[in-house]
Amino acid sequence: MNHDDFNSFDVEFEDASSTSFNCADNASITEIIDHAFDDRIASKKAFKQLINRKMSGKIEYMNTL
Repeated sequence: MNHDDFNSFDVEFEDASSTSFNCADNASITEIIDHAFDDRIASKKAFKQLINRKMSGKIEYMNTL
């Protein structure tokens, strides 16, 4: 086949819903959505506990506001 004659619209792929990993994908997404609120709070707490070693003057000023 000549590359100039190739049309990607002519290529057919297997339906994603028929793969054996579809259930795992949905389970992962559901797990992420179910824990999003708790993970966001945990992330904010962890961020607040980080120690900033060196800040620019502008950042130091903004943090004092």
